[in-house]
Amino acid sequence: MPYKLAVIGVGKISLASHIPAALASPLVSLAAFVDPDVKRAKSFADEFGLDIEIAARIGDLKGSVDGALIAAPNHLHAPLAIECLENGLDVLIEKPLASTVAEGRAITEAEQKTGKTVSVGYCTRHYPNYRLFKDLLARQYFGRVHKFAYQFGTPGGWSTFSNYLMDRQTVGGGVLVVTGTHFLDRMLDLFGFPDELSLQDDSLGGPEANARLLMSFGEGETQIQGYAHFSKSAKLRSGMVLDTEKGHVLLADNQTDLTLYPHDSPDIALKLHRTAPGRQRANQFQLQIEDFVHSCRNGQPPAVSARDGLLSLELLEAAYANRRAFAENWFEE
Repeated sequence: MPYKLAVIGVGKISLASHIPAALASPLVSLAAFVDPDVKRAKSFADEFGLDIEIAARIGDLKGSVDGALIAAPNHLHAPLAIECLENGLDVLIEKPLASTVAEGRAITEAEQKTGKTVSVGYCTRHYPNYRLFKDLLARQYFGRVHKFAYQFGTPGGWSTFSNYLMDRQTVGGGVLVVTGTHFLDRMLDLFGFPDELSLQDDSLGGPEANARLLMSFGEGETQIQGYAHFSKSAKLRSGMVLDTEKGHVLLADNQTDLTLYPHDSPDIALKLHRTAPGRQRANQFQLQIEDFVHSCRNGQPPAVSARDGLLSLELLEAAYANRRAFAENWFEE
């Protein structure tokens, strides 16, 4: 029987990604839209040809649902998730888990208390090239990693129906939260929490548009140095480059490209892929929803757990606590 899913927050990310993914999955049946703007939610249900329940609040739902996908503004994640959990619903929360560490901890406590499942929507964990890279790294295929650098930048960034991204209190930060946490989640998954980190950004009290993060992991001969640059004002070629014992590795910010440039053969580029990858039947959003459903039904941890989401928030809090402003010396004396 399909898993009956309610979508809470019928905004642009739901319309562009989550709802089409749910409709494409044989494991899921969309059961309800929950949004304060019920008129708008009803119009979008009609556009998708859906005869489903429309409600302004979770407590107004009259039909039966198994779980909820929360895609509301970040500062609403915690109260909505806790309400769902206390009403017996599993939750898949669009990243980040919450807007503060305290809110994230409240969600994890509610998860433990209720015994329900919480998953966080860091969908890029499901990219095939990332999963292959993680597997090869665990096998020490590249030898020791010495350092890595990552960058991602788009002019303007993601637009929303509301303006919550322009308020630091509602979003929890700036570019580091809005786009940066996808990479930070993968970085934590690969290397763990950094031993040292420092942040430079251009925030003047509001959400930062540009940020640079310096990190180190471990110590001595096994230490790994990391650098990440995020921008909402400039287009940057996105991806991660690693300096490893075997060569330089390029992990692109897409679903396919993973390339090794061997140190002993600088004129060769090796494109890495699985010899029997199987058919990529779904995009990352469908894979994310189906991983959530399997976790709810089988009692196995989701690919990105509430604890993973909390770790990302702890990293963000530590970065902002070690922040300094970009130097802006416009005139030389």
